[in-house]
Amino acid sequence: MFKNQLLSAVLIFCCALLQAVPARADMYQRCVTLSEQDPDAAFDLALEWEASDLTGGAFHCAGLALTALGLFDAAAERFQQAAHHGQNMNDVQRAMLYQQSGEAWLLAGRGDEAVAAFSQALGFAPQDPSYLYGRARGLELIEKPDEALVDVNAAITFDPTNSLPYLLRARLQRQVGQLHEAARDIETAIAMGIDMVPAQLERGLIRFEQDDSEGA
Repeated sequence: MFKNQLLSAVLIFCCALLQAVPARADMYQRCVTLSEQDPDAAFDLALEWEASDLTGGAFHCAGLALTALGLFDAAAERFQQAAHHGQNMNDVQRAMLYQQSGEAWLLAGRGDEAVAAFSQALGFAPQDPSYLYGRARGLELIEKPDEALVDVNAAITFDPTNSLPYLLRARLQRQVGQLHEAARDIETAIAMGIDMVPAQLERGLIRFEQDDSEGA
């Protein structure tokens, strides 16, 4: 999922740069391509470009390179810098960059920072279900299941076709003792075709807490 978000942002960035600074679009595309082949070299190129870049493209490419290197904390910071420093961006573009920052913070295990990044994204698009789902995951990471449930409930309201929030909601409901609701949501997620490995694990945990040892 995170890879798809990165690819979407690359396309949006390219279009924005072509409109605003065509010469920079070539630089950005070269850096992005290099990040897939040689992320160390791409990061060095992005560093050289950052001092003169006003588009945010250099910071974003650096974030892509750092993601490829598994340096998620540093990548998250670069995505945020891209959102903050890039000129001629619209709200959709900035929100997507904050979303990417949030995803990178989650990969780094930094729940507080993830919540802050997704909150910034939601400032531009308060009803976006992917941002609400992302913040809910951050809230779960910092052990705030009740607050996470508020966000994941909203995410499902705005997009009831995505199975992932149902799995998350089932897990959160189990954590707060709402076992009947958790069991219902995990079955919904399974019926929607979610990855069976985490779903079966969660279903087993729910049934165990319901004292259904045979079903677990």
